[in-house]
Amino acid sequence: MLCIQIGYSQTITEEDGNWSDKYVTLTNTSQAQLMVRVGDIDNLNFGWPASYNPFSGNSTPFHDFPWDVDSTDPPGTDRIMVVTSYKGTHLDNNDGYAATTTRPENNVTPITLTYDLNGLIINSVVLQIFVDDFEAPVWYASYTVTINDVRIPFIENVVNSLEQTGPIGELINISIPDEYLYLFQNGKVSIKFDDLTTGAGDGYAIDFVKMLINKTVLGQYARLTGKITASGTSTALESVKVVANGLRETYSGSDGSYTLDSIPSGIVNVQTYKLGYGSQSKNINLITGSTGKLDFALITPAPYVIQKTPDNGNIVTDLSSGINVQFNEEMDLSTFNDNNIIFSDRNKTLTGSLTKETNGFTFQPDSLFVEGMIYTVTITSDMKNKSGINLEKDYVWIFKTKDPSTDIGELYNNETINVQSDPATNKILINYVLENPSQVSLKIFNDSGTELSVIENGFKDKGKYSLIYSFGNIPAGVYFIKAHLNEKNYTRKLILE
Repeated sequence: MLCIQIGYSQTITEEDGNWSDKYVTLTNTSQAQLMVRVGDIDNLNFGWPASYNPFSGNSTPFHDFPWDVDSTDPPGTDRIMVVTSYKGTHLDNNDGYAATTTRPENNVTPITLTYDLNGLIINSVVLQIFVDDFEAPVWYASYTVTINDVRIPFIENVVNSLEQTGPIGELINISIPDEYLYLFQNGKVSIKFDDLTTGAGDGYAIDFVKMLINKTVLGQYARLTGKITASGTSTALESVKVVANGLRETYSGSDGSYTLDSIPSGIVNVQTYKLGYGSQSKNINLITGSTGKLDFALITPAPYVIQKTPDNGNIVTDLSSGINVQFNEEMDLSTFNDNNIIFSDRNKTLTGSLTKETNGFTFQPDSLFVEGMIYTVTITSDMKNKSGINLEKDYVWIFKTKDPSTDIGELYNNETINVQSDPATNKILINYVLENPSQVSLKIFNDSGTELSVIENGFKDKGKYSLIYSFGNIPAGVYFIKAHLNEKNYTRKLILE
């Protein structure tokens, strides 16, 4: 990191700009194509100790509280916030932040980042957030984290595991899964941390939020090793998937050991996934240049989903329908709750009624589905069977409602691509639908897998398309049309006689 010191807590770096600036946007840095930061990098106005780097993964020393809030700091930064559900007083069971501050000054406030993509196509997003005094396990809080009013369960998993008693501050790095990248497309994101249900007396603070779009490198890294065994037998487990904050992943070897290199420094949430075994999640704070160690003992047999209605990629025509999920065994119904079942459209997380069954549940939204809308369903691995074993993984899937402007069902019998042949002319008719502007590829292969022709290759706008292709003198036989549409791959078999 190129670093120019110009004062006790004032620094200028190529990847962050001037740390004392409260709003910063940079393009084509060493870390990303676009960097947007809200909040000055100043340790809640206390300044940083000598030689301390907030991106190193080190915790800050304890600091005093409360402190005077700088009115020029961006909303949601450098101030104490106490969760909305807390209704108590300084005499109740609470942390120091809740005990020494009052409403409305300590109300939860979202942090908003605004930016101009200038035509940039988003391939990835990483958030770096410097968090202070989150203590959900201590005060039995249950945080929800929303981006543009849509709940983000993988960030909640990290935040609800933090124990920052002190108070102390630490950095978290989180990669946004592809299913949620759409939230960043319109040039404005509002991030909010809150607990609306438990009444816990937990307060927290955030120094800054930094967003990296299309990241390259993050600059400061650590290493993580460990061993994964079967609980109760200590048998080494091979081929267990290990994921760190969505940024790095690997698999355990035949001896159960794993190594994750080049993990961004800071608080790291590590999750394991193996078919038949309950998923586990642990946090560790990794310091730049260090090697941390986390072992896991996985429990089997784990429950899993056997049916989802609607399923991934389905197009729903009945706007009054709900969501039904079935598991392979009896489940702990107490884990069928709002924390573990999250249903969102493109604008917000939706509410509804939950009907619990022994082996599944039905979620009925409070309002009808909207035509032409994309919906995301998340079931977290914190859901358990009657023996207390977690689901083997998180389940995230997307379905859509029928869009009258494309009318896919009417035109193509609910198919994204439809191929019809005319033996008399040796021609084929290809119909396809693009639900959004996207790259299109249509190719023909013979039954040996040899590519014979490129029918179409290029970027097209949303809409319906039809084209006629002539096979010419190609002999009779079995052929395949391979298509890439709407970011998915399709294959259609064609027999020429």
